[in-house]
Amino acid sequence: SFFLFTLLTVTGIYLMFFYRPTAGNASAQAYTDMLNIRNNVYFGDLVRNIHRWGAHLMVITVTLHMARVFYTGAYKPPREFNWVVGVILLFLTLGLSFTVVL
Repeated sequence: SFFLFTLLTVTGIYLMFFYRPTAGNASAQAYTDMLNIRNNVYFGDLVRNIHRWGAHLMVITVTLHMARVFYTGAYKPPREFNWVVGVILLFLTLGLSFTVVL
């Protein structure tokens, strides 16, 4: 999960230079930026796909990790606080996954 987080941070910063998120009637600009990334930016399509698949894999790995911790009972004392932090990170990961614009 940490490797995927690092990968998403690096690719996200790279993509951030070429993308302007817009909403509503101006969403054509966001689509144009996405097409520009795919067609004109050096390795843009590859970086965009790495970012997208990395986000999917991050959700899967964090969910599987939390399931393993739950099923093995590793959340019991003295690790209750670690479990709470893990649940917060799981929800943070899911929230960021569902609010992705690119």
